[in-house]
Amino acid sequence: MFDRYYLRRLENDLDAWAENGWVTQDGAARIRRHVEAGAGRTRLPGVLGALGALLIAASFFAFIAANWDGVPRIGRVGLVYLLLGATLAGAWGMARAQMRNGADSATTLATLVFAGGVALIGQMYHLPADWPGGALLVGIGALVAAFLGRSRGALVVACAAIGIWTFGRITGTDGATHLAFWPVFALAAWLGASRPGMLSRHAVVLLLGGHLGTWLVTFPLGSGGEWSRAAIAMGLASGFAAAGFALARLSPAFGRTLAHWSIWVFATLLCLFNFVAGESRSLERDGLAGIAVLALMAGAILPVAVIVVAEDRRAAALLAAAMLPGLAIIPAVLALPAAAELVVPVLALAGSVALVGAGLFAASRPIAAAGYTAFGAIVLWLMHRTIGSLLDQSLFFLAAGIVLLAFGWGARRLIGATAAPARAP
Repeated sequence: MFDRYYLRRLENDLDAWAENGWVTQDGAARIRRHVEAGAGRTRLPGVLGALGALLIAASFFAFIAANWDGVPRIGRVGLVYLLLGATLAGAWGMARAQMRNGADSATTLATLVFAGGVALIGQMYHLPADWPGGALLVGIGALVAAFLGRSRGALVVACAAIGIWTFGRITGTDGATHLAFWPVFALAAWLGASRPGMLSRHAVVLLLGGHLGTWLVTFPLGSGGEWSRAAIAMGLASGFAAAGFALARLSPAFGRTLAHWSIWVFATLLCLFNFVAGESRSLERDGLAGIAVLALMAGAILPVAVIVVAEDRRAAALLAAAMLPGLAIIPAVLALPAAAELVVPVLALAGSVALVGAGLFAASRPIAAAGYTAFGAIVLWLMHRTIGSLLDQSLFFLAAGIVLLAFGWGARRLIGATAAPARAP
């Protein structure tokens, strides 16, 4: 939230609270002084510093490229080391001066210079053409910089390099499981969870998603084809959403980030299942691979198991219930292939509405937004594709609307009953 919008809202709220007697005038003045003391704190200097570091790194690479033939090898290598030493020294000096944003930008710049130096030296001396190995070297160096310099930018560079490394290893081995990725990812995840900064947390979660997505696309499956891959993705999304709720006890920000991304993937899959509902014949013929069945089972069991350890058990229970309609789509199509055109939209709509409810109950805008987006996309697609006849489609929307109104009425009654104050005897 931008500071000026927060301050404006706070001023209005303090005036209203003081008029109602909820806050004294002295207390409101103290709150204003406390907030105004940090009013100048904004992410803008840090963002501008990071963008400036990127531009300086780009200028360095452009200078080297323009004078490539005229600079001797020793000069090229020396220039890389000189710039690397200068940026690290600048980062150290700014850290000593408590200029955290500047130190972060300088460390990020040093990491980019190191990455460029690895590429340049490898090309000059004709080192083995193992570009995934070079990406791993850059990733390890960036992780070291992120740890020593407490740099969020260096961690983002590390995640990008590690993602390139694991992509190269998986695609180069026809989808083999890349087990070496997990120790390196665990270190990156620990740094992302223990360091402040939204960008670094998102980078770590996207690294995990990129690795799993690459493996899922290239992994050979014996049966089921694309439906098995979709089932595995659905189970993984549900399981990692539950894992995010569980991790919220140890690292609230990192746990929420993991849960939100997983739920957005889950909502996207709800839409995709609805779009391809008419292709259930191939699913009926091929069945599902064993690993896909296990993924669906894990996706249903893990959210239930997490309820025990979740910080907000009621929200976790509602999220677990919200996952069930989506996880039931493929088993329902296998059991009722003739009714797939109707079963899939019903379950997809139920899953999207359940996500909205889970997000509103947990006061989580990303979860609710994922549910709203999926609901809108599914309804628009159903308006485009006729279910049976136009009369059948009209009856479908009518029945769905009545069911939602009934659930809304019941929820209002339930919330009103539980929120009503106890009467005195």
